[in-house]
Amino acid sequence: NSSLTSGETATIRANITDSSSFSAWVVVNDTDGSLTNYTMNQEGSTDYYSAIFDVGKAGAWQYKVYANDSYGKRDTMDWCLSPFCSSFCRLIFTTSSKL
Repeated sequence: NSSLTSGETATIRANITDSSSFSAWVVVNDTDGSLTNYTMNQEGSTDYYSAIFDVGKAGAWQYKVYANDSYGKRDTMDWCLSPFCSSFCRLIFTTSSKL
């Protein structure tokens, strides 16, 4: 089933590494096509970042993670359809100045 249930809390996680400071966020595309940005927060001192949001309406949701480093380099992923697959946690963004 590729749908989220109304009233559910969804967590999006990503493994993001970079040699400089960076910001990370996720854009969520809800069932009505509305886009909402959520800031991703670092989980302790790990390379994992996550964002949590409440599911307002049941249905298929999409999300896309972005990372932007202090050199102005940006990395992103393709749109991914819910549910949030476990392989997503192994996706690594590299946004260093070497790109």
